Amino acid sequence: MAYTKAAAAYWIVCALAAYVGLFFGLHALTGLGLPVLAVLPVAAVAFFLGLRPGLLAALLSMPLNLGMFALIGSGWLDMLLNVQFITGGMGIVLVGGLLGCMRDLGRDLQQQRDNLHSLVQQRTASLRESHERLKLREQELSAANMQLRAHEHQLVAVNEQLRAQELELREANEHLENILSTKADGLIVMDQGLIIKVNQALLSMLGYSEQELLQMSGLELSYPEDRELASVPIMELLDGKRETFRMESRFVRKDGQVVWVRQTISAVHGSEGKPLYLVIMVEDIDESKKAALALQESEARFRAMFDSAAIGIGMMDLKRRVIRGNLQARGLLGYSEDELRDLDVLTNTHPDDRALDSAMYAELVSGKRDSYQVEKRYRHKDGHWARARSTLSTVKDADGHPLYILALVEDISDPIPQARGG
Repeated sequence: MAYTKAAAAYWIVCALAAYVGLFFGLHALTGLGLPVLAVLPVAAVAFFLGLRPGLLAALLSMPLNLGMFALIGSGWLDMLLNVQFITGGMGIVLVGGLLGCMRDLGRDLQQQRDNLHSLVQQRTASLRESHERLKLREQELSAANMQLRAHEHQLVAVNEQLRAQELELREANEHLENILSTKADGLIVMDQGLIIKVNQALLSMLGYSEQELLQMSGLELSYPEDRELASVPIMELLDGKRETFRMESRFVRKDGQVVWVRQTISAVHGSEGKPLYLVIMVEDIDESKKAALALQESEARFRAMFDSAAIGIGMMDLKRRVIRGNLQARGLLGYSEDELRDLDVLTNTHPDDRALDSAMYAELVSGKRDSYQVEKRYRHKDGHWARARSTLSTVKDADGHPLYILALVEDISDPIPQARGG
């Protein structure tokens, strides 16, 4: 322990004061001899103040004892020669030193214990904090490990899905290649509106090369007026609302010629239900479609002629039942259109006139005769008999078989019924 000069002076004064006070106090109260009286103050100073003040008190007690003896009547020379004084003085020094050492040792031990306790507390707190950090780090590592395992499982699942999709695509491509190579009709495979595969039949139908078609979109093949026909059905295909649809439209060949086709469009879906591409089967119907359109035009002209003709025109099946009659024919018999339909002509013929054309009608139906003309009487709706001249012919199919009978009916006033072959 380090002391400053002021502190040393302070402790010297305190030691002398304590010593003198205790010496006279004990001597007055007990009457004890000098050595005992000298030991007790030194011991008290050493015990309470420590080693250095104790030793200082013991050293100072020697001249003080001489002075004390002089004050109480003993000579100082006798005191120096007195064995009791010598041994007492040595005892004083030993006791003061021993007690001082014990006091300082106790203080040092206590200080060390306090320091050690504080160090232990700091170390314990530091270890606890480290333990908490390690525990938290362990939890973070455990969570990270779980995430890595989850990601690993996800990657495995994704890898399996990719393998399955790859196998599915390979099988779909093989199936598609088989269709492309064996299909007699044209075939187009489209992805997002672009042509990605075609077969040889389509190339022959449209006159393009494969490289030319693969650089075109489906809309570019279509006739301008037909390009929006499939937009809504294709969206329904892609959304899964329908599986396939069929439509008739026009394509434009490379040479600019317009050709009628029948398209059958379907979507090929993957394992997850998402559309992969569109497959379009293209059938060339140009000849039949143009024939049908020509027939429609012919029928339209015939219908216009049929409805506006100045004479009666009727259509009958092969059993002479009316299919349809125009305005003049209905006016001749007085029936409405609905009443005339399915009317039995032979039943409504005058009984005397029914056999007039039986032989010629049989020849007409069998194909031995193309037409004939006959005059007959027919029952009017109001009951009287109307006289008319009818020219009968057959309408035949492509194989020459009669489909129905066409009758041109003219109102006449000739009273004599007669029949003439055509």
